[in-house]
Amino acid sequence: MRTRVVLTTAAAAALLSFSDVTVAAADDDHRRPQNIFTAGRMRPSNETPICSATGTGSTRIEIAEDEQSLTFEVSYDLEGTVTVAHVHLGQAFVAGGVSFFFCGGGGKPACDPSPATITGTVVPADILGPVGQGVAAGEFAEVVRAIRAGDAYSNVHSNICPGGEVRGQLRHDPRRHGRRDGRAPGPRRARR
Repeated sequence: MRTRVVLTTAAAAALLSFSDVTVAAADDDHRRPQNIFTAGRMRPSNETPICSATGTGSTRIEIAEDEQSLTFEVSYDLEGTVTVAHVHLGQAFVAGGVSFFFCGGGGKPACDPSPATITGTVVPADILGPVGQGVAAGEFAEVVRAIRAGDAYSNVHSNICPGGEVRGQLRHDPRRHGRRDGRAPGPRRARR
C-alpha cells in the first residue's frame, strides 16, 4: 500500500510540474496585446438608426507591433453608391464620432465603386479624434485602446443611407491563435 501511495504522489508531482510549464507557455501568448480585429458581418441592421438596404461588408484591422500604424482591408457590396468608409468610437448600437477614414475623407482617396475591397494604412496623422469624445487629433494610442476595448466600429456610408449603410463592431479576431470558435487555446503538448 505504501508503494502505491508513493508512486501515485510521484506521478501527480510530475504531472503538475509538466502542466505548470505548459500553462505558463500558453499564458505567455495571452499577455501579448491583441493586434488583429475584425467586423466580419457588417450589415444595415447594425446601423443606428437601422438602414433599409441589402448591403454587406467586412473589415479587418491589424495594429502594428510598435502601435504607430495599422493596416486595413475593407470589403463592401452596397445597394447604394459608396460615399465614405471609416471607423467611429462607440459601443454597439450607439452612434459615435469619426476617428479615421478608410476612403472618401480625411485625406484618403475616394471610395471604389461597390462591390470592392480596399486596403491601406492609418498612421497618427490620420486620427481626427473624435475631439467631442476626449480624443485629440493624432492620438493614435487612444484609438488603439478603444479598438482593443471593443469600443469602435467600422461602417460604410452610401447615397441611400447617408448615416451609414453597413456597420460592424470591431472585435478581437480569435483566429490569431488558430481557434475559430473564439475559445482560448489549450496548453501546448510535448511531441513524443
